[in-house]
Amino acid sequence: MQESFDTSDLQLLRNHDPAGLEMLYDCYAQTIYNLIYRIVGDLDLAADLLVETLWEAWQIAPSLPEDGDFCTSWLYNLARQQSSHALQSQLPLSTSVPVSSQVLSLEMEE
Repeated sequence: MQESFDTSDLQLLRNHDPAGLEMLYDCYAQTIYNLIYRIVGDLDLAADLLVETLWEAWQIAPSLPEDGDFCTSWLYNLARQQSSHALQSQLPLSTSVPVSSQVLSLEMEE
C-alpha cells in the first residue's frame, strides 16, 4: 500500500492511466469510505458511494491542475457531495398533507 499520492500519481490519473486510479484507491479508499460511512450510516451504501466518488474523480481528473497538494481535500469534498446527494434522494419528494373526504366534499359544494 502506497502512503502518499504525489504529483506523478496525479499526472497518471490526469492522463486516465489505470495505474493512477489504482494509486488513488490505495492511498485514499479506506479514509474516504470511513468518511462516507460516518455520513450515511450504511455499510453497503458507503461502499457504493466510494465507487461513485472514485469514478467521479476519474472523470474529472483531466481537468485538474498539476499541483497535487489539494488532492485530499478535493476527494473529501467529492465524497461529502456524493453522500449528501444520496441522503437527499432518500427523502420524500414532497411533504403532502392528507386531505380528508369532508374537505373535498365542501370544496365541491361551493
